[in-house]
Amino acid sequence: MEEFDKKYYKIKDVSELLGVSASTLRYWEQEFPECRPRRSATNIRYYKPQDIETLKIIHYLVKIKGLKIDAAKEQLKANRRN
Repeated sequence: MEEFDKKYYKIKDVSELLGVSASTLRYWEQEFPECRPRRSATNIRYYKPQDIETLKIIHYLVKIKGLKIDAAKEQLKANRRN
């Protein structure tokens, strides 16, 4: 597991880290209930290191393995149970 130097990360930082657009992260947030970043009073998303780890798994399943969203959801659920 990668070491994180901050407690929370903004969406721009996470999108650069994963190499995907912020809109992709917002879409994944809607599709995957496992990824719900904390929001500030002004509605700014703050991702914890655990959120980023989950997003890395989603990125791997969708972008690298080429799974459809539904298949990635099933895979994520199966891995969470184990």
